[in-house]
Amino acid sequence: MNELKEQTVAWKERLENTKVESTIHVSMQDVDVSRIHFASVFSFIDRNEIQLFHKLGITLSTMLAKGFAMPVISAHCEYKKPFGLDDIVTVTSYVSNIGTTSIKIRHVTTATDGSILADAYTVHVSINENTNSPITLEELFEGMGL
Repeated sequence: MNELKEQTVAWKERLENTKVESTIHVSMQDVDVSRIHFASVFSFIDRNEIQLFHKLGITLSTMLAKGFAMPVISAHCEYKKPFGLDDIVTVTSYVSNIGTTSIKIRHVTTATDGSILADAYTVHVSINENTNSPITLEELFEGMGL
């Protein structure tokens, strides 16, 4: 029983302490005329989330093969300052809240001067893919062997 408790602490600590940063050069595919297209920020977020999960030891293909998933159930973004074509931005993603069955991931897009351009979050719920029902994060991480 003590080993399981240590394993639980280990995955929670990883969730609390893992951060991913990506530098992105905004290109034509990311803009609407010259300003960032609102959907592009969500594309940046999606790429960062895959890296974040991978850094946590979770590859999406393995998660699905084991019968688990973590779909997004809520997404929100506030665009703080305009940015667009040829800008270099950094997207930083980290787990900001750990629930029983879900996690909230915060995604902050910053300019080279450190000013916040977009502030977003996604909420993911852990589910059993076969029954499409929620499971605890503990069940997910234990089932993933983490």
